[in-house]
Amino acid sequence: MEHLWSVICRFSMVNQESRNISLIEVLEQVAFDGDAGVTRLNFPFELVSMWWRTDLDCGERARMRVLVQAPDGNVLNQDNPMEFEVDLEQYPKLRVNARFSGLPFGGTGIYRFILQAQTDDQWKEITVIPLEVTRRQTSSDRVELQS
Repeated sequence: MEHLWSVICRFSMVNQESRNISLIEVLEQVAFDGDAGVTRLNFPFELVSMWWRTDLDCGERARMRVLVQAPDGNVLNQDNPMEFEVDLEQYPKLRVNARFSGLPFGGTGIYRFILQAQTDDQWKEITVIPLEVTRRQTSSDRVELQS
């Protein structure tokens, strides 16, 4: 099984005639307003992945999961990772849309969405998708530069 790409976006739409997908507002970074007491960022988003058979004539399937790593390296969903089956038995390619209602807050910085596949009894990293989370500065806490 071959992983072709993964993207984080606000949402996706599939054209019913062509079966092509449109990724709406691809996310490279998100900014929030808030104070030090933030524990969760509530905004819907999707992690969309495309998979293809290694051999187009042979069906495949695999168990996948997504781990969310905070900027400090702590895995925020270690006890409850999002898991799904990639089933390429009937069709040679498949898109998987993992939908999130928000993100547990583990500080500002780069969050890493780690996509893993289960091989035998072990998980193998397939790819990592970064998402930068920043705090918006308000007029009261902006730093002014002086020359």
